[in-house]
Amino acid sequence: MHRIQPLILGLCLLSQGAIAQTAPLGVPVLTSAGRLSLPDVEAAGQRFQVDLQLQADGMFTIAGGQILAQPVSTSPSVYASATGHLTIPKVFALERYYAATLTNIGNFVFSVTSATETTRVDNLVAWQQTPFRSSTPKEARHVKRVAVQPSGRIHAAWYSQDFRAYMGYSDDQGASWQHMELDRTTQINQVIMLQNGTLVAGGTTALGAPLLWYSTDSGQTWRNGARGGGGAEGLPNARSVMIWDLAERAGEVIITTSSETNAPSVSHQVVYAWNPATDTLRALAALPGMGALAVAVSADGTLYVSTQDSAEHDDPATAGEGRVYRSTDGGISWTQTGTLASANRIYALKALSDGSIVAGSGLNGGVYRSTDGHQWTKMTSLPQGSKPFGNPPVMQSYDVTRVYQFLELASGALLVGTGNDTGSIFLSCDRGVSWESTEKTGNNIVVWGLAQGPDGTIWVGNGSLQGDVWKASPPTGVAPQKLFSCG
Repeated sequence: MHRIQPLILGLCLLSQGAIAQTAPLGVPVLTSAGRLSLPDVEAAGQRFQVDLQLQADGMFTIAGGQILAQPVSTSPSVYASATGHLTIPKVFALERYYAATLTNIGNFVFSVTSATETTRVDNLVAWQQTPFRSSTPKEARHVKRVAVQPSGRIHAAWYSQDFRAYMGYSDDQGASWQHMELDRTTQINQVIMLQNGTLVAGGTTALGAPLLWYSTDSGQTWRNGARGGGGAEGLPNARSVMIWDLAERAGEVIITTSSETNAPSVSHQVVYAWNPATDTLRALAALPGMGALAVAVSADGTLYVSTQDSAEHDDPATAGEGRVYRSTDGGISWTQTGTLASANRIYALKALSDGSIVAGSGLNGGVYRSTDGHQWTKMTSLPQGSKPFGNPPVMQSYDVTRVYQFLELASGALLVGTGNDTGSIFLSCDRGVSWESTEKTGNNIVVWGLAQGPDGTIWVGNGSLQGDVWKASPPTGVAPQKLFSCG
């Protein structure tokens, strides 16, 4: 009889009462007493709760059970076949997850006939490439952001090899795309959708050209926003040539800007609030450094902003301290939060549904979390990987160098898009305490864009030299909140 040693060894240890186990609700758990609880088994058209007891000879016997009047879940965690096999998609033993098959060898005594280590994440499907690249009027270099409307229309902000910015959209799950060039804009760095459906985009331009764009017709036409006085285009700070991030707060759009000509040793007015209803702009209190990078807004309206000490492509090791400031009065005043150890250039800030804030650094792929809005804890480093380099290609290890965007899924899982030696996307079930890799999205080395649509589909914008859009859709019958769910 074939048995996979790690699991069998674990079963033997557990039968001796060596280790107690915990796992997400609904996952079969092998306890320290050697009991395997199967909370939801489908057999002969009925649903059961069954307990199996591990015996000294390594076999399991039925130790108890009952018919379920109401199923534990919409999909059973264990299937029993007519041939006497119990198929368990996910069982937790010795702090690992396995997909296992138990076979009835007679008198309802079961043996483990196969077990393969698996992920704790349900419905962790592979990314699928869309035909985005073949649809663009020019060769796409980088897809910087993606956004999805309630209608399902997906928007992708990208720029070409000759640094011209475009907005693309698709109404058929990425099967076809329409594109529009934005006047005198070299890159679009952020796109958000406001609660009223307005799309707002911010980018990089030549001095004096528009920095902010918005659309009230689902991206079919785009107009300049926040023009300022005297007919000037763009923001009224002549030194702000780049919008890094956007967030909605109390009907206004919070805008972070910077310029590499700003002296890093002094403070500048680089954060703004724009009212799209009146097209009026107000500058928030000044912050030290060349500019502001990421912005996040918590449920109570508290603002969090990170700042920039050096040019974007300077050596990360000398880029200065990563700092995050908070404001509880809408940006009238700022208070620096606690130190983010070994961080610089915080490119990503995200307010999560549990009230915590996560931050992503441009140095060594550092991820930080704050539960009180003041003090930061450095989480587990993102996993090291390997990929082919050179010609002929040789497999080499790499570390994640930058964290570019966080996305909290409907399932509660946290995704992170990274660069620059890899364009990997990592997933955490525990707010960054641990991470695991998802499938690759081609050979690109930067992932800036992450978004989830109302149907649960996750969209990815990536690039470096070959901008593209990928997606992961829920399998048939899987609800949006179950895609990439953690048990």
